Amino acid sequence: FQASRRHLTSLLKTVVTTMTLIWPLAIVLIGMVYLVGANERSKDLGVLRALAAEIAEREKAEERIRHLSSFPELNPNPVLEVDATGTIKYCNAAATAVFAHSGVDDGYRAFLPADLSVILLALAQNKETKFQREVQVDGAIFSETIQVLPTFNALRIYAFEITRAKQAQEALHESEEKYR
Repeated sequence: FQASRRHLTSLLKTVVTTMTLIWPLAIVLIGMVYLVGANERSKDLGVLRALAAEIAEREKAEERIRHLSSFPELNPNPVLEVDATGTIKYCNAAATAVFAHSGVDDGYRAFLPADLSVILLALAQNKETKFQREVQVDGAIFSETIQVLPTFNALRIYAFEITRAKQAQEALHESEEKYR
């Protein structure tokens, strides 16, 4: 019995010694596994934060685009864009309203000045410049600023109705002629 007891005591000492050495290693190993997991969770969290920031940035950019695109669309005066071939690519609501009231077929083209080919030549020569013209659309007179934009390979036409001013100017001229 004594031999068994000594053998068990020796075995118990070996187990305790082994556990004394292994236990700290096991704790260190468990800690490392936890840190690796935490690091991976942290990476995942970093990716999620970056993704959320990118989505917020994209939403902000889209809002800016909506805001800027409202300028020509809500402009109470006609705005048109013409490409290098003379094709009208954009008309805002004010230009559309002018044509809706006029009843003229292909009324948008009435906004194009008679010397459009000269203006398109400036575009072809890559000259960023402006032209001032007057056009008549269904009895209304419009003053136009035509911006040549080589960057966009387009012309932008900003029109402003001046019918009343022209009529007043003509009446003044007639009055001056009458009383001279």
